[in-house]
Amino acid sequence: MTDLPAGVMNAAELMPLFSDVAIPCTGHRNMGKCRWFGSDSERHYLSNRHPLFGPDDIEYSFNRHGYRCIEFDERERFDKDHLHLLTVGESHAFGMGLPEDRSYGYLVARKLQALTGRGVQHWNLSQGGIGADYIARVLPSALAVLRPNFVILNFPNRHRREYIFADGNYLTCGDGDQVAGSVHTAERHDSVRAAHFEHAHDDSNKFNQWKLFIACQRHLRARKAMWVAHASFNIPLRFHEYIDKGKVEPRTIMETGKAKYRDQPGLWLARDGKHAGVGPHADLADDTSAMFVREYAQEIDQLAVRLAGESSR
Repeated sequence: MTDLPAGVMNAAELMPLFSDVAIPCTGHRNMGKCRWFGSDSERHYLSNRHPLFGPDDIEYSFNRHGYRCIEFDERERFDKDHLHLLTVGESHAFGMGLPEDRSYGYLVARKLQALTGRGVQHWNLSQGGIGADYIARVLPSALAVLRPNFVILNFPNRHRREYIFADGNYLTCGDGDQVAGSVHTAERHDSVRAAHFEHAHDDSNKFNQWKLFIACQRHLRARKAMWVAHASFNIPLRFHEYIDKGKVEPRTIMETGKAKYRDQPGLWLARDGKHAGVGPHADLADDTSAMFVREYAQEIDQLAVRLAGESSR
């Protein structure tokens, strides 16, 4: 086999990108643990020290597929009455610049645990810089492998589009920057940038986002998962009848805390100075948990009764 350029994953590492039996790898596979990651860099920290988090207060721990959660084969070790929450989204949902246990997905898991009286495992499949294409591609695999009871989707900037190369490598492009992917070579970045700005435009991006949202919605309904979503952009009129808007939070995490934490930078921003801090994450966790209760009160009660019956056998 011909060696691929540095920074390019081979087919064995990449495949399958689409699967009902395996979750695809990301460009961060086999990273293990690290103190600095992405926009949360030591260089930024040294020139902009954070009021709450020091250089040793955050650890990014990745499983061997490149996700910020435990290994996927651990799913089978949980008892049958253990519940599972899946989060798929962008860098805020990933928890950029924060400890994992201060991210809103983790906090929602703890609130659902208190509500149901059962353990809740949080599976964070979010990645920085991704678009709706990534969410729609990864979600079916995650639903099949992890079989979550609860799901949070965080739809990002609609201008981000995912491009897949003939060898299976992929790259997201949006607003002029390649912000995520499995490939890190200048040649591929340039080719994607050229294609993106030639073919992608706002109407196309808008319809692509909501088309993929509807596809995700159908997968979630088929799996009978309890789900909510965050998506801050206007829904095209022709899509209104297809989208369950009661399950969609129309504000972004940054919008929810801007006024509240304006004078508290340690709460307002994460260690990288760009992403939402512990304050907005805590608030969004409260809002998201309330959405689950509002939309699925009956289903949650039925789940608790079923699990109690199974435990008594």
